[in-house]
This record gives sequence, structure tokens and C-alpha cells, in this order.
Amino acid sequence: MKKPVHPPFQMSIEDEFDSFEACGEGDADCNLVQSANQEQHLLAQVGTLDDLYLNIVSSPLQFCDEEIAKLSGFNSQISPLVEANEEKSYAFPTASMEILRGCRSRNRMSNEAEVKASPPSEMSINHVIKLAAANFIRSKMACASELYAISHLYADAFLGLPEENSRDVRLVQDLLSSAERVNAHQFDSASKLLEECHKQSFKQMNKTQRLVYYFTQALFEKIERGGGKCTKEMETLRDPPTPSSATAAFFEKLPFSQITQFTAVQSMVENISGYRKVHVVDLELRCGVHQTILMQAMAAARACTVHFKITAIAIEASTVIEEAGVRLRAIANSLNVDFSFNVLTLEDVFNLQISIFDIDEDEAVIVHSAHALEKLVSRPRELDVLMRIIRRINPHVMIITEAEGNVNSPAFVDRFVESLLFCGAYFDSLGDLLRSGGAERSFIEANILSPVVRNTVAAEGGERGHRIVGIEVWRAFLGRFGMVEMELSKVALTHARMILDRFECGDCCTLGFNGDSLIVSWKETPICSLSVWKFG
Repeated sequence: MKKPVHPPFQMSIEDEFDSFEACGEGDADCNLVQSANQEQHLLAQVGTLDDLYLNIVSSPLQFCDEEIAKLSGFNSQISPLVEANEEKSYAFPTASMEILRGCRSRNRMSNEAEVKASPPSEMSINHVIKLAAANFIRSKMACASELYAISHLYADAFLGLPEENSRDVRLVQDLLSSAERVNAHQFDSASKLLEECHKQSFKQMNKTQRLVYYFTQALFEKIERGGGKCTKEMETLRDPPTPSSATAAFFEKLPFSQITQFTAVQSMVENISGYRKVHVVDLELRCGVHQTILMQAMAAARACTVHFKITAIAIEASTVIEEAGVRLRAIANSLNVDFSFNVLTLEDVFNLQISIFDIDEDEAVIVHSAHALEKLVSRPRELDVLMRIIRRINPHVMIITEAEGNVNSPAFVDRFVESLLFCGAYFDSLGDLLRSGGAERSFIEANILSPVVRNTVAAEGGERGHRIVGIEVWRAFLGRFGMVEMELSKVALTHARMILDRFECGDCCTLGFNGDSLIVSWKETPICSLSVWKFG
């Protein structure tokens, strides 16, 4: 039975998630595995979250995979679980097909007619990437005589494109060609092609060129790490001046963070109703905006709450948490909220007893995690220990916000394409929502998004610190600890819609569901998820 639609939402994203091949094409409700027993069996074989990789194959492309598989002799069925340390160097057609498969699965067109339709003069970055990937595959097919006769799905996709769009498509196509050559350790030819990408993207006149610029730099870094040499020294941009409002602009002018923050706070409020003592264990406090909102809500119901306690766990060393504690204490004083604040490091948590959390029996305990768990995917022991400690705390609920992507494959080509699409949506949103904020946009791209690109593209193994996985992978992992996903309330969903309506982004930003998790997307590309969990 399909889940009922919660007004005022349209389930625009739920149908975008393709089922695993093992579940069957006709089963729209199929999860990561067919049953809990199968899930436990698979996870027992894999062992850690770092080993999980979700490769969703879009049905309209499968016929093409099958035909090419027959001609080239490779297996088109890719396992959703891969070995964590396995590094593969694919040759054509496997690597080439992974580029197109990734683009199709991440941002799927519903039918061929939509692809052939004439796009607007300023199409989305991910539309450009998809067209470039299709043209890239066509060019590879033309070079293989035994594949030349295959009629490709996108045969007429480039007819009638405006000149600027055509240039962008060619630029991204060159970037994909460069990535394939880097994957094959053809560093000399890759460097020459990257030089051309650099020349075309260095001035960064539009958002696609800006995206390509940072991926070009990351590929150059990967070549250098792999022992290759650039044919000549590249001209680099000077870091833009750091406007004081740049980081704030990233959270205030893009809808993604505010939607998840306010929806998370509403879910917290609903779960502390009636309790006079509230204790939030926060895994990613940052500047504490969401806790400020929660305190204001509690102050409005002062008769119900007599004490508010925050235990901030520092996933990574930072002075920001201590500074946030000072601000939160001042805000609590101004609101006449009885307040206490404590900071623990992961080392504290691992080495000391659970009593370090100072939990009272009559407290309503909530665990809040916003983009914290992804930092521990590459540190599976620490992630496992942390989750076991949280289980011992036994909170009323655990509220989790994470980036929504599949940027954790050990195969470079897979990871490159997913990162290109994920970051492409962010660059696209910055281009649309910060049109007049040149300095702020440049700072955000260079200091917030560029490290993500470099971490995904240039680094390998343990150096890849932040690893983005999708909600279906998190759902499987959390299930190992007896956690059960909860449905968001209608009030929380209404808050999400109200926040979205404050932004002038039209239909570009949409809300949908994967299971009971709220998915926030930009132009059909999933950006982040919000989910609420209880221990069963």
C-alpha cells in the first residue's frame, strides 16, 4: 500500500529512487534488501558502513547496458555492495558506461521526449552534465567499430542547443574524458585535455564553468598524487577576500539548511512536550542556530520546562563549539531559561563511562546529528562505538540530517560522476540564488565546496575524510542497532513547506520522501535528507 500524501507536499522525489536490481523492477516499495534477515546477512558480510555502496540503475538505460554487455563481454550487473579497499581501473566500455549510468540514476529523465525537447537558454548544470555524458558515450561508440551500429537513446539530444549551452556541454564532455584518462593512468593525455578545460573555465563566466574549474584543479591534484606531471604550470585563482557574511549566506540564502533545521527543531519540540527537563546530545553543534530556535520555543512554554541542558560532542577539533556555548548561554540568560552546557570530545566518550553524560532519569533526552555521521564513515570503529553509546543513552528520538548522495564508491569513475552531479546542484543553486553576491558566492565555492570536490576526486583510501552516502545506506546501518525510522508529523512537514516558501526559487527546490525520510532536492537532484529514529 502506498504511503498517503501529507498536504501540502507533493511526492515529487519518492518516484525518483529506483529499486535495486535484486528487488525486481516492478516493486516500488522494495528497500535495500528484501527482508530484515537478508539485510543482516549482507551487513554481516560487509562489516562496516564504509563498505556499503548504493548503485541505483535507471530502468530506461538497462537495455543499452545489456546490448553493450553482449558485444563487449562484461557483466552489466553491478553489485550494490563492494569491497571497501578494492580499487578498479576500468577500461572502455565499463568506465564509459558508468559515467552515463551515474548521470541517469542520479538525475533521471522520465522519457526520451524530455531529453530531445529544446531546453531554455540557461539550463541546469546537471542537465548539461547529462547531455555531455550522453555525447561522451556516443563518441566512444563511434570509435568502436563493433558498437557503431547501436542507435543511442540521445542521438538527437544536441540539436538546436544555444551556443552557450553547446560550449558548456563540450566543456563537461572534455572533463569526463579527462577523468576517464586519469582513471586509466594516462596522465600525459589527461593533463593536456585538462589544460584546455582550465583555459575555458578559468574566467568562470557562468556556473557550469565555475564547477568545471574546481573539478579540473582536483583532477590535476590527483595526477600529481599518482606520480604524473602536468605539462605546464597552471594559472590559479587567488582566494577571494573572505566576506564576514559569506558563511552565513551559505546557510541563510540557500533553502536546504533552513528547511532541515526548522523541521528538526519542530520534531524535537514534539518529543519534549510535557517534560520539565530537556537534554540534547548534539553531534554537530556548529554555531548553535538550531539550539537557539529550540530555546526560544521552550521559553514560549516556560511553565513546561525548568531546565535545558546541551551536551555537545566534538567530532572534529574546533573552537567554534566553545564560542557557540558562550552565545547560547547569553541567549538563555536573556530568555530566563535555566541552562547548562558541556563539551565532550569523541576521545572522552570512548574512554569514559556513560555517566559522563550526566543524564537524569526524568530528562527528555534527544540526540541531534546534522552532517556529523558522514565524517565518521571513513572511521568505522569510532562510528560503531558512538552508535553503541547512543543506544545505551536510549534517547526519546535521534534526529539525523545528512547529505543525500552516493559519493562513497571505491571505483574512481563512479565517485567522480556522483560528486560532479551532487556538487553541480550546489553550484547551480548558488548561481540562481546569489546572482548579486559575487564575493559571497566565490568564497562559498572556494572554501566550502572546493574542499568537498578535492576530497572526493583527488584523495583515496583513508584520506577521503567525508564520505557521503544516501538514506538507504544509513537506513541499513542504523537497523543494525535496532533503530526504527519514524514518520514525520504533519506539523513538521508544514514547517518545512513554510520555510521553503520563503525562498524565491520557484519549483527548483522540492520536497519529497524516501520511506519516512524527508528529501530536499534541487532541480530533481537530491541534496539532503532528514529522518527521525527511535530504538525499537
